[in-house]
Amino acid sequence: MLPTILNGIKSRMPHPKRSLKPLHPSQSFELKRFGTGGFTLIELIVVMALITIMLGFATPQLRSVLFVDGTKKASRWMMITIPAIKTKAIREQKLMVLGISIDQNNMWVVDPQPTKKEENSDEEDEFKDSEDFENTDDLKEGPAKQNLFKLPSDLHIVDVEFPNEDRISTGEADINFYPQGYSDHAIIHVEDNDGNRFSFLIEPFLSNIKRIDDYVGF
Repeated sequence: MLPTILNGIKSRMPHPKRSLKPLHPSQSFELKRFGTGGFTLIELIVVMALITIMLGFATPQLRSVLFVDGTKKASRWMMITIPAIKTKAIREQKLMVLGISIDQNNMWVVDPQPTKKEENSDEEDEFKDSEDFENTDDLKEGPAKQNLFKLPSDLHIVDVEFPNEDRISTGEADINFYPQGYSDHAIIHVEDNDGNRFSFLIEPFLSNIKRIDDYVGF
């Protein structure tokens, strides 16, 4: 009786070789695919935090590449134009003027002593005219605004300051450059849309203009 019962139990047990039979590759793939869980909430939060940090560092660089900074553009114009005005005043021995309109938010170069047309016919002008001159037979009608520069929309002129004088905060201001090699002592104050203020200092006996990232006065 006992051998019969044991033989019945043994017949119901799986065969050892059958249990060691390897799975088909497709079956193994299915088991791995369905056995892998998704991202946990903590992992997702960590990934989102890392992306946010990287975007925080990359956004200022991207902004500087895609958009032209108004302060840099205005600085570049003044750094190039003002030394050129001083040089021309000395070389041609005549007064030159940097005109500034606070209300119109622009700047330009003025030659108050226009020369004869035939004297300048073969000479390259140092400034690109913003308007066409209406020439007579002998003289240019003027003085005309040359090299007119409109400040970018994100930047505006606050005022122009001279030593021992009131600040000019409306209308127009003139900064003179004399043939003797010096100029008016002046500061041009500008401000951007974020409230950042900058000062551009014009020294009487220095060719280069100095930019200060703050609102300074005399």
